[in-house]
Amino acid sequence: MVRLSNALPVLLLSLLLAGCGALPLADVSEIALTTLGPQAWIDAPLSGQTLHLPSAPFEVVVHGNAASGVTGFELSVNGQALATANPPDGNQPFAYVAFEWTPPAPGTYLLSARAQAGGTYGVPAQVQVVVVAEGEDENRLSPTATEPGTPAACLYTALVNLFCRSGPGRVYLELDSFVTGQAAQVVGILGDQTHVQVLGPNFGMACFVPLGEEFGQLSGGCDDLPVVTAPPTPTYTPSPTPEPLATSTPRPTLTPVPPQCSDGVDNDGDGRVDLADPQCRNANDNDEANP
Repeated sequence: MVRLSNALPVLLLSLLLAGCGALPLADVSEIALTTLGPQAWIDAPLSGQTLHLPSAPFEVVVHGNAASGVTGFELSVNGQALATANPPDGNQPFAYVAFEWTPPAPGTYLLSARAQAGGTYGVPAQVQVVVVAEGEDENRLSPTATEPGTPAACLYTALVNLFCRSGPGRVYLELDSFVTGQAAQVVGILGDQTHVQVLGPNFGMACFVPLGEEFGQLSGGCDDLPVVTAPPTPTYTPSPTPEPLATSTPRPTLTPVPPQCSDGVDNDGDGRVDLADPQCRNANDNDEANP
């Protein structure tokens, strides 16, 4: 169920402040932020928060930003799309929405939300929460907790140094990184089994890493991993190539030719030059052979 919340009295200020530091810690030196598409942030619940099932439904508050205006939001749980909603204030550069979510059972859940601008979805924002029943030990469902008889978590171990990206491929943004031998918890797998989605070892963000003997391997309880869907391939807007400036061809410099009666040359061949020739009327006369 989706409920558009209109009673968030102090949320707008907190969203603006949170948005300033909400971008993932990643190397974006070669990608202008304006080319990343619509951005989304999950403001509630917080990542790592424990939710008590008797208090459901829980409110998942998402806000987004897009220069052309946010036209919609999508909420997914454990890689499966759950609901979509349009912002209550229409197509605005800054927008928010509140989804209502009731977990089907206690457990660990990965909430993912992305903003939409027109036909383009941005990189999803993700948080992981633990849902417990009333009176249940919160640590029992913690992703790091282990108990006798409890299946071990599925782990991905990197065999080389590699990046963990927002999607399965080099065109996606780098969200985290692994060094050889470093491991992280797996939360999903692509249908073609070429990549898994893990919680990054440094920042805890959900990101994708490749499978294969040259990249990484799985261990632990990996038999029933949820199948996740890759986010849309990002489309980056290339910087326009500036047009060359028009250059004009310089005109040749003309050297003025002096009149015959002042050019120092015997133009009519009579042995007299310039004004010494009686045929020259003055220095501006251009004919030494005047009749």
